[in-house]
Amino acid sequence: MQAGTLYLQTDCTSYFPTILNRVYSNVSGASYLQLARWSPRGSALVFVLDNNIFYRPNASNETEHQITRTGEPGVYYNGVPDWVYEEEVFGSGSAFWISPSGDSLAFAVFNDTEVNEFSYFLYGTPGDLEDQYVTLRTIKYPKSGTTNPHVSFKVVDLTQDLTYESITVVDLPAPTDIVTDDHILYTVTWPTDSAVVATWTNRVQNVAVITSYNLSSGVATTVHQWGEPEGWLTPGTPLFDDAGTRFVTILSESQGEVDGDFNHVILIDTSSGERRALTSGRYTVTSIYGWNIEAAIIYYLGTGVDAPTNRHVYSVTEGGVNTCLSCSIQTPEGNTCLYSTATFSKDLSHYTITCSGPDPATVTIFKASSSGDDATVQVWESNEAFRESVSGRSYPDWYTTQVPVDGGFNATVRLWLPPGLDTSGDTKYPMLVYVYGGPNSNQINDAYTLSFGTYLATNRSIIYGLIDGRGSLQQRLPYIDASRTAIWGWSYGGYATAMALAKDTEGVFKCGASVAPVSSWIYYDTIYTERFMGLPTPEDNESGYNQSDVTRLIDNFKNKQFFLMHGNADDNVHYQQAMTIARSLQLADILFNQQSYPDENHSLGGVSLHVYHALDAFWTKCFQ
Repeated sequence: MQAGTLYLQTDCTSYFPTILNRVYSNVSGASYLQLARWSPRGSALVFVLDNNIFYRPNASNETEHQITRTGEPGVYYNGVPDWVYEEEVFGSGSAFWISPSGDSLAFAVFNDTEVNEFSYFLYGTPGDLEDQYVTLRTIKYPKSGTTNPHVSFKVVDLTQDLTYESITVVDLPAPTDIVTDDHILYTVTWPTDSAVVATWTNRVQNVAVITSYNLSSGVATTVHQWGEPEGWLTPGTPLFDDAGTRFVTILSESQGEVDGDFNHVILIDTSSGERRALTSGRYTVTSIYGWNIEAAIIYYLGTGVDAPTNRHVYSVTEGGVNTCLSCSIQTPEGNTCLYSTATFSKDLSHYTITCSGPDPATVTIFKASSSGDDATVQVWESNEAFRESVSGRSYPDWYTTQVPVDGGFNATVRLWLPPGLDTSGDTKYPMLVYVYGGPNSNQINDAYTLSFGTYLATNRSIIYGLIDGRGSLQQRLPYIDASRTAIWGWSYGGYATAMALAKDTEGVFKCGASVAPVSSWIYYDTIYTERFMGLPTPEDNESGYNQSDVTRLIDNFKNKQFFLMHGNADDNVHYQQAMTIARSLQLADILFNQQSYPDENHSLGGVSLHVYHALDAFWTKCFQ
């Protein structure tokens, strides 16, 4: 982000604001900023430059206060996360939180001094003299079992004298008696101006604790503690009432011995410790939008009941009365909305629902009501032009079913069938399975989509399957050609593809393509991997790491066509992963296809045409 225009004076009485006065003011000499956010206090600004936090009390006044001075790019981070926290915990580049009044600032500090480094080459522009020598780029990247960044949590009073000689920054210690010294900071929120709340976990993320820090008394209190000894936790941010004495969050809740556990909205009273489930049933709550304290209504997003491919917007009262706000929405094509999301105004008085499936998206504005009888204000976006552009085009037909898998469970399977498919079995069609398969992932949903799979089904007459990779459908659906079945995936899906081929002893798959795959979990980052697998030590789960290593199962790649693709500048799943697969195949004298992409990261965004043309050519050859 580059500093430039700081604020605009606008006429806010119109739906279309008119700029009355444009005011410019440079921030830190017009430097490039890592992050900048407005404070609730007037036009105050908090920003991060060179891994240090700065505070500007007034946008029109160039006076700036440096809050931290320990920042060191690539090593010591104040107010912004390092690589692994941004990727696996926060999901954003921000690690500071301003209090409701703007009087205080909480922030995280990441010390990567002892984190091991990972390096990769950048080759530059072909033929450019400036790139005569390659550039070596290095980042701090903790791999499974190695040292994590040390995280600390601090708060500063922004109303105090902020000069270097006088400023006081207060440490807010982690509850190490619960989460040990090797812990992870997961979420931060401000229930009130005098209390900030942090959620911590232990390193392997099966123990979590919510801690409230009273800034007036200096006392830290455990608000809630829970664990999952045989699994993992991914805590969300608790949403507190105005007094900071109650909060709602998403926690796993048993629905009986037969149905098992589902994530639901839970209301917890911090004074009494009472825990009460506000929602229940055979569906999963995925996120909470907001809590209207005055109306005693919580808004949230969840799957459909017994319909994990659906997404619906709901409200639930503190008394447990549940209402689906999106279930009755009809698309312009006359279909019931099956996949929706919402955005809410700050005071929760209005909201939009975006219906994204099964037809192209529509956005509708609603006015919320405490009675639950929410009124439609207007259709904000109908996407009429897009609808006209795709009308009359051929789409795949969907076939959705359940397939038994190991462990007594049923997996949802969806096939995209070529238009006009002959179901008699006289005509055989090749099938390509697309897999992701990572924990907490849901590949099949009812959102409208145009994708590579749409193209393959409609233009190449390939059955495109979203499935777990087993071959049981070949017996159930006679039009699938069992001799022309393939599998592919990207990232975790690339790993799942390679593992499916490595464990395929029955010849289910003729060929497969792995894009940017994991080969062994010893090469991936600590926070993601250890959440699901624990530590790669003899005392913990070294055997699990070994058993899930593709390179130890390479012999089954014989007599299969395999395509390996990876960008060498991938800072997420490192190019090293693909190279270990390639090396193992070469040492076993197994022929395969390989495509390397110089200077491309995990998304391969700069060469997407080449990627999909290469894949298309590979499937054409595979299915001959």
